[in-house]
Amino acid sequence: MKQVRGLFASPNMSSVMSCVPKQRRGIGSALTATFFNVGFATSLNLAILIISLAVPYALVTQIISSTGPSSITQPDKMLFLNGLKTTYLWLAGLNATAIIPSMLRGKRTNKTQNQILDKEVVVDL
Repeated sequence: MKQVRGLFASPNMSSVMSCVPKQRRGIGSALTATFFNVGFATSLNLAILIISLAVPYALVTQIISSTGPSSITQPDKMLFLNGLKTTYLWLAGLNATAIIPSMLRGKRTNKTQNQILDKEVVVDL
């Protein structure tokens, strides 16, 4: 998880924070962390929902509560793995769909960024 997160989170955070004026970086960081945590919690629950639709509840509880792999039959293991595969495919499709808005956002130029900074009013306390 850390390797995948490192491939996405660092460039994404850099891209987001480069668009935020210096005076608002604390707010930008807080919002980014909030969206990351909400996305993580939502995706985990979505994965559990999809796998529970593909695999019977009794089998999931048997796998979770089993003390050893010998207590689960081979067909049950295959059913669980097929449910896991279905879950991964659904989430991959959802992630692929999320690429589209990211590609459409465009790039910010320095001119646009400077105009935003010029409009900001800075108050020193």
